[in-house]
Amino acid sequence: MIKYLYYIIISFLLVIIVQSIFPALGFLSNLNILLIFVIFILIVWGFNVSFIFALFIGLFLNIYSFLPIGTFILIYLIILFGANFLYKNVFINFSLFTSLILILMSTIVYEFLLLIFSLIFHLIGLTAIYFTLDKIFLSNLGWQLILNAVLMSLIFIFGQISTRKLNLVFLIKR
Repeated sequence: MIKYLYYIIISFLLVIIVQSIFPALGFLSNLNILLIFVIFILIVWGFNVSFIFALFIGLFLNIYSFLPIGTFILIYLIILFGANFLYKNVFINFSLFTSLILILMSTIVYEFLLLIFSLIFHLIGLTAIYFTLDKIFLSNLGWQLILNAVLMSLIFIFGQISTRKLNLVFLIKR
């Protein structure tokens, strides 16, 4: 039970950081830390933990969104199920290329699901604002793909270095 409270707190803090700090960072505001976090958790700790994080992150993102409640939960769960299917059935090992392909595909799906849902909700009259597929959207998508790939690469490299050092520490007999 306590671990779920930790998951809620971590999810809430990540969403607060992303929503308050990242918009002021210029082109770095295109970095999707939350999506990277959910995919990384999927790869490292498995589907169950990433499912919980996807639920909470989606719930907290809906607080800051003009879209109806449940939209971001649905988007994150669709991405999570797709990424889990690809990770279990297509990419069977934890490598740099696996993590890069998963994050790039997840980023593209995330942006297009957000675009489609906002347009659907606008057409049925639930929202007055919607995203359009224009040069700015495609430019932001390009930057997001690049930045997400770079951050996922850095996380992967740091993880490999730290686990290798940790493995050596635990192998030394005292």
